[in-house]
Amino acid sequence: MDSWQRADDRGSSCSVGAGSSDCVGGGIRSGGFGIVCPVCGKVISRRDNLRVHLRTHTGEKPYGCPHCPHRSNERGNLRKHVRSLHGVDVDNLESAAPHM
Repeated sequence: MDSWQRADDRGSSCSVGAGSSDCVGGGIRSGGFGIVCPVCGKVISRRDNLRVHLRTHTGEKPYGCPHCPHRSNERGNLRKHVRSLHGVDVDNLESAAPHM
């Protein structure tokens, strides 16, 4: 079975408890307009965006603050956290790359 399916072929083994890397292939095409999230049905425009969206279901927060225990699901959110709470303008968050 192909990892991309038509929207009316909604069978998927992705579950809320599964890791995001397990679920990305479970996305379903929505008539050429995007990929349907296998958990909530939201239409996502790109496969990478689906990977980020699935973190809302799995609770995965791969980006860690270098100054405190805070973790974030997106790099931009971590950047905003560091700038506003720690007063540091972060140009490069390579040390905060996701640990996959």
